[in-house]
Amino acid sequence: MRRRHSLNETILKRSVLFAGLSLMPTVLAACTIWSPATLLNNTGEEIKMNMGGDITTMTPNQFIQFRYPRAPVNWVFRLTGGGCEYLYDVPVLPRKYDWPILLLSSDREDKIQVEKDFSLNLLPPSYAGDTPASSDMILQRDGFPLRPVSRKCR
Repeated sequence: MRRRHSLNETILKRSVLFAGLSLMPTVLAACTIWSPATLLNNTGEEIKMNMGGDITTMTPNQFIQFRYPRAPVNWVFRLTGGGCEYLYDVPVLPRKYDWPILLLSSDREDKIQVEKDFSLNLLPPSYAGDTPASSDMILQRDGFPLRPVSRKCR
């Protein structure tokens, strides 16, 4: 025996569906898109990277891989080295492709190099080395070289 839905049940179900669909853009906009990146240490000393409590140590001339937010958010991280802590306000890194989000290449990776003065330089996507690049490989882009917004030394 089939049960008949009342008019109120039908209206309620449609309202819930409509509310869920209307909130979808807000939920998607709130999601942060993370991209792979490599940070190369060209400071000549051991440094530590602190991203929201996750601290990673890098020896001189080495690199670490991490994920950074692709969406425009206020993103900061800290580098510590030589008795000082450097705070960076990271801009949205330039995209290699202007594809819709679902078509972004998963193998795309940005390469950032920390210099002796703790400025950050952007390397070309084609750079395949696992040690710091020479200065002729540095890309000049808006926002780069990125300088720390603050420095605290002991």
